[in-house]
Amino acid sequence: MKTFVDAQQRTWSVVVNVATVKRVRSLADVDLLDPQSYQALAEDPVRLCDVLFAICKPEADGREVSDESFGEALAGDVLDAAIAALLEELTDFFPKARRPVIRKAVEKLTRLQAAVNRIQTAKLDAMDVDALARALIPGASSTNTPDSPASTPTPEHSGS
Repeated sequence: MKTFVDAQQRTWSVVVNVATVKRVRSLADVDLLDPQSYQALAEDPVRLCDVLFAICKPEADGREVSDESFGEALAGDVLDAAIAALLEELTDFFPKARRPVIRKAVEKLTRLQAAVNRIQTAKLDAMDVDALARALIPGASSTNTPDSPASTPTPEHSGS
């Protein structure tokens, strides 16, 4: 059994067994036995929260914690800790002969997420914000820069 602590400092148990797999299928429409679903969970924090709530539902019911209240306490680093606990527990759920495949899937997912983050960061670093802004403004060119207010002549009004 793995655990994570939410933003309200409540500790939640992540237990994966056959009953859990059935409950997650029923409540969150996610098949925990399909390693391809792990990537979708890593990319969709709302769906991940739904799965975590389904996993923790017996504990949440005992504490009288609603789905909404549970979700309000999950964000940022809490989600990282929760998905780590889930992936570890999922790996342990499978029979010994299948665990190497599941571990490999989890490892590949982790490497894929790191690669995506590196590529996205590099693209953001390379982004020319001024060029993008010029492309959005009709009539703007690479040599046109806005005049400062001091260099813009003020129209004179006639006294008529």
